[in-house]
Amino acid sequence: MVPFQISTDQNSWPTYAITFSDHINVQVLASGVAETITTPSGANFVLFSSTSNFYCRANGTAVVPTGDITNGSGSELNPVARSLRNVSSISLISPGTCTVTMAFYA
Repeated sequence: MVPFQISTDQNSWPTYAITFSDHINVQVLASGVAETITTPSGANFVLFSSTSNFYCRANGTAVVPTGDITNGSGSELNPVARSLRNVSSISLISPGTCTVTMAFYA
C-alpha cells in the first residue's frame, strides 16, 4: 500500500499534492441500506469521495438520522480524510443511491 505523503517537485520542493493510492475500494450504496467495509490490512488513512451525501461510522453501523442524536452515537456526514487507527471496519449509508470511493494509504 502506498504511504500517505506529500509529493515533491524536481527541486525537492513540496507540491502539497498526495500520491495516487494503489488500493481504492468502490461501494455502490442503495438508498437506506448500510454497507460495512473491512479496513484493508496495512491501511492507516482513507480518503472518501462520493456522488451524493452519505453517512459513515467507524467500527459500528452507520444510520441516516431521522431526528436528534445527543448521545454521541450519530454517523458522520460526508467525511473526507480520516485516520484508521483502531478502525477495523467502516459502515456507510446514504439516503439515496450513490457511489462512494475510498482511497486507502499506509
